[in-house]
Amino acid sequence: METIKYSDIDFNFLEEISKTKRSTVYTEKGLKENIYKILNYKTKEELIRKRKKLEILSQIEMPSSVVMPNKLIQGNNKLKGIITTYIDGITLCDLSQYKDFDTYLYVILNVSKDMRRIHDLYGKPIIGDMHFDNILVDFNFNHYFIDVDSYGILGIREDDISNSLSQYLSYMNYNNQASSNTDRISFMLSFFNNIFNNHILGVDEYEYDEYAEKNKILKQLKDIFLELKMSYSSIPEIPYMHELIR
Repeated sequence: METIKYSDIDFNFLEEISKTKRSTVYTEKGLKENIYKILNYKTKEELIRKRKKLEILSQIEMPSSVVMPNKLIQGNNKLKGIITTYIDGITLCDLSQYKDFDTYLYVILNVSKDMRRIHDLYGKPIIGDMHFDNILVDFNFNHYFIDVDSYGILGIREDDISNSLSQYLSYMNYNNQASSNTDRISFMLSFFNNIFNNHILGVDEYEYDEYAEKNKILKQLKDIFLELKMSYSSIPEIPYMHELIR
């Protein structure tokens, strides 16, 4: 994978678009072509692990919907960040506010199918930080998985999981080890959160049934809702959403 020096980036031509404790994200001012994700990891070991993981992922033929890094950013003999293609669109979370439910569901089921394809690839990639803000949708309703640097593969895991999943696992007293199953659970949590504008932990069965009277898809997913609300000795196995909707 091509590498550029951190010192060669002129931040005067970039604008910050988001910031977390783990990264700061920039894009060009004016005509936007790239995303510059600068990592804020504290230890060299974390960065070595992330670089190794990115090099493995770059050798796998991902679905076209996965936005892979074009270049790595290097500085002081360590990984400083990645550059990816800019996607002009909105998040899957926001799509529900602008389009009818059938369009929203169409995109969601396509995302679910691609998530299955990702899980079935060599090395069994795990998305980890799986939530609808990490899925972008363009104006033709094509979807894109972003933040691939948070993926796990071949046993190289990340601490990153979605806040919604972290809250759920903690409340239910489950182990927070990321897996393809926790990706599926996080996906369902994102969907329910979008519908109810509330975490599943704050939604009771009566409220669910009220919403389900107006939404046939919720009727089909009620068993999953109840499964996620039940307490077990270990995390329940959840199917992919596209396998549930007929």
